[in-house]
Amino acid sequence: MSLALTACAGQMLTELDTAHIFTVPGEHDSIDDAGQKYRAAFGAGTRGDGWYSFDIAGMHLIGLVNTLPAGKLHDALGIREVTFVRGTEPPAVKDSPLK
Repeated sequence: MSLALTACAGQMLTELDTAHIFTVPGEHDSIDDAGQKYRAAFGAGTRGDGWYSFDIAGMHLIGLVNTLPAGKLHDALGIREVTFVRGTEPPAVKDSPLK
């Protein structure tokens, strides 16, 4: 992902009429520099190669990166990602309705 393209994508995201935007890198964001430019632009608060989890509106969401490490672009999760998922906390109230 070029710096110009990253800036353009960031500008487009700011124009969306929504309170929250969550992203994960795709293959084209990861292939040339192992996702470094992507994480610099969009990876604030993420762990590892860009994973994150959070609770919102009664749901527990997890964002994973299946395109890294480079050279393993085959939609696979590694042991670090699986360990991360196992360590995430579900919402405190399991039977709360979605909002």
